[in-house]
Amino acid sequence: MLACDLDGIVTNFCLGFSQVVRRLTNGRAPLVTSYNEVKSWQWKPWYWPEGFTNKLNEKAWDWIHQSPAFWRDLEPLFPDDMPYLASIARSEPIVFMTRREGLGAWEQTVLWLQNHGVEEPLVVRVRSGEEKWEICKKMGIKVLIDDSPKTLEAAKEAGMEAVKISWPYNEHVYVADGDSLASVICYGHNAAGLV
Repeated sequence: MLACDLDGIVTNFCLGFSQVVRRLTNGRAPLVTSYNEVKSWQWKPWYWPEGFTNKLNEKAWDWIHQSPAFWRDLEPLFPDDMPYLASIARSEPIVFMTRREGLGAWEQTVLWLQNHGVEEPLVVRVRSGEEKWEICKKMGIKVLIDDSPKTLEAAKEAGMEAVKISWPYNEHVYVADGDSLASVICYGHNAAGLV
């Protein structure tokens, strides 16, 4: 069994988030269409320096948390890899782990996965104070696919096989990596002994 994060691995959160900020600023904020544009985990230092404030960040998160459709309507990060993900998730267990919060976040996530071919997704919403690696250990999961530098380091320290899609903000973390959803799922699948 393996665990797979959603935002930054399966879904294009950065595009969705920048669309919210753009909406809140009447079109002034730039769109972030590629994760290669994301220079650090925290958006404040690099995203729209002349306009992205702490107040605007809070306002954007408030909007997301109140939205009945934000998580459901995100675009796939690798659309061409979705059939592969759906087929693997059907034949071998993948636990989708996310820290998403807000109105119906879990339900929106399940619907998103179903709408993209994962018929009966296993979704675990990691709550504040919980760590993905701890949940993985309790569930007997040995492989975690994620993009968060902190999460990857913690999983690695806990003795798990951590796997990432390489983005500028996590390139300093030395774990197995790939350049697409299919490549990290395939690697994770093999590393978990699911072949």
